[in-house]
Amino acid sequence: MPCADLGPIEWVQVADQTLEGTLFIVRSATPAFDVAYGRFVQNPTPAKVVGQWTASESRTVSIGFFFSQSVTVTSTIVRGFSAAVTVTTGVQVVQSRTTRVGVGATAVIPANSTMLGEYGLQSFDVVFDMQRVTTVPGSPTCYLWLDSTIANNTAHVPTINEGWRFTLV
Repeated sequence: MPCADLGPIEWVQVADQTLEGTLFIVRSATPAFDVAYGRFVQNPTPAKVVGQWTASESRTVSIGFFFSQSVTVTSTIVRGFSAAVTVTTGVQVVQSRTTRVGVGATAVIPANSTMLGEYGLQSFDVVFDMQRVTTVPGSPTCYLWLDSTIANNTAHVPTINEGWRFTLV
């Protein structure tokens, strides 16, 4: 199979002219929101009002892997996995991200309503398979090791995006 058709792979030299990498097959990436700060604003009046929120807490979210078999997590695996999820979702994912403090927002709260304002990170809950791939430098062909597939792995992955989410409750 042509290596270019497989997507991003981080290669490691394992023998004289042999490179080995891990192919990540992302089966699903479900959006998630990691809340760092949240507060309610209640409007008990018969008119709409403007609520104000300012994030006063931060949160760090890092990639969390859950493998179906024993796997040693290396920087090469993290880079390859992050690249595969970024290509699949179209959103840049990162190994770790900490939200900022002091970010403010306002929202209109309808009469006799309560609104929850939450600040946090956009993340993904990812289901993926991984498979070993081998090639020789300069060769356009990759060899998939079918017996090396590790299926049904999951990961929680932060992105570079953080912001506010408002919900009437």
